[in-house]
Amino acid sequence: MPPFCYNRIERKEHTMDAIKEAALPAKELEAIERKRQQEMKSMQEIITLYCHGKQHLREACAGLCPECQHIAGYARSRILGCPRMAEKSFCAVCPIHCYQKKEREQIRKIMRWAGPRMLLRHPLMTLRHIWHQKIGK
Repeated sequence: MPPFCYNRIERKEHTMDAIKEAALPAKELEAIERKRQQEMKSMQEIITLYCHGKQHLREACAGLCPECQHIAGYARSRILGCPRMAEKSFCAVCPIHCYQKKEREQIRKIMRWAGPRMLLRHPLMTLRHIWHQKIGK
């Protein structure tokens, strides 16, 4: 199937998921929003840990180097726009890959490095992540 056909199918699925999400009761929408916020917070902490641990050069008042700022903003925009937040556990197991190939590889590299270190830095966040990953499978 040509790529443009796949993209149309993917966009249609995104739209249908957004319609389903809009029809949910307020309590479920709040739970989805909490999940979205928690995922964004986790991603920000992982990227920060990676950037500081790898001692990337950053400006005096900036928390992250420009490259890590870019990937953090990119990840945030993808999480905010995720149409399958209600069903999926994590982006790695989602059938729709929102991340471009370059950014997906960069996020994998960051998570591979920072993941084990998160257990020491943010143990409750890491255990919650592991728990959701196990029940999501």
